[in-house]
Amino acid sequence: MVKIIHGYGSSGTGGAIRSAIRELMAQWQREGKVLKFVAGENWSIFDAGSQDLRQRYAFLGKDEDLDRGNAGMTLVEFPSDTSRIFR
Repeated sequence: MVKIIHGYGSSGTGGAIRSAIRELMAQWQREGKVLKFVAGENWSIFDAGSQDLRQRYAFLGKDEDLDRGNAGMTLVEFPSDTSRIFR
């Protein structure tokens, strides 16, 4: 599990770094390089993806950003064998 703090951007509509990271994580998920990612604004006890991660990683239940709608971060679950990420 990795929490990427990328910020929201100063434009008021989400920054280029935030967008690029999320696009890359979606691509990597399709390629099997990322198991799951949850956008910070969705990181909530009510979100199914968040619930799945919290069930498998108990420490995430105490995450300070849970239920804060923090669009400046993204949670990423990588596979245990990270060698396939950079193929």
